[in-house]
Amino acid sequence: ADQVVIDARGIASTGTLTKIDLRTLRAVKTIAVELHPTALAWDEPHQRLYVANGNSDTVSVVDTRTDQVRQTITLRPFAVATPGIAPTALAVSTDGATLYVACGGINAVAVVQTASGATQGLIPTAWYPNGLALSRDGQFLAVSTLLGFSTALSADGGHRTPVLDFEHT
Repeated sequence: ADQVVIDARGIASTGTLTKIDLRTLRAVKTIAVELHPTALAWDEPHQRLYVANGNSDTVSVVDTRTDQVRQTITLRPFAVATPGIAPTALAVSTDGATLYVACGGINAVAVVQTASGATQGLIPTAWYPNGLALSRDGQFLAVSTLLGFSTALSADGGHRTPVLDFEHT
């Protein structure tokens, strides 16, 4: 039903976000973002919706009052532009000042200052982080990984199970 614009290789070359009125179950607005919108984080008190654009290495910031993209954060956590950052999940701090971006392509979570869009640092993760959840008090960040550590057989044929140790530092 949706028109998809493709490039010469046959790959989608646009990305959109659709706003749906839950009373009528109808689409009321389509907002152009960048390629492969993958995840959303809504900062309702500040009327911002963050959209992870997986194939553009960006995060679109949508003003939910006007339904317009007001900023595009380019993820450049290194000194040189590096393609393949692949943002896959988002979480926003309770004060709206910090955005956590799971970066599947570099096995890390980028810590982004929302006011400037600057990356403050990286938190290393297991292989291909794909989900984030921030505790209610903002003191803990849970990260799931798509291809990470799993239960495996030990050398003697027994099972060994990884231990997850959540410790506040």
